[in-house]
Amino acid sequence: MSIDTRQETIKILVGELKLNIDPATISNDRLIEDLGMSSIHLMNLMYELEEAFHIRLDPEEMLAIGTVGHLLDMLDGKVAAAPQQAAAGG
Repeated sequence: MSIDTRQETIKILVGELKLNIDPATISNDRLIEDLGMSSIHLMNLMYELEEAFHIRLDPEEMLAIGTVGHLLDMLDGKVAAAPQQAAAGG
């Protein structure tokens, strides 16, 4: 899955969690708190991302996210590491 596809998926998932947000208005520099996302929203997003990308995310990392771009960077790192972890048996 390409970076652009991951970015669009995140924007759609964020938009779905907060029904009043149009995914087209979510930019990478947008603060998570400005989107009105609570810690509960972030945990729900974490579960959705884990399912969508077949990865495991750390709840503490999710709660420390500041911007949508930070979330993308974290996700890119996890997605890139996932095939290596699977090959290593972990």
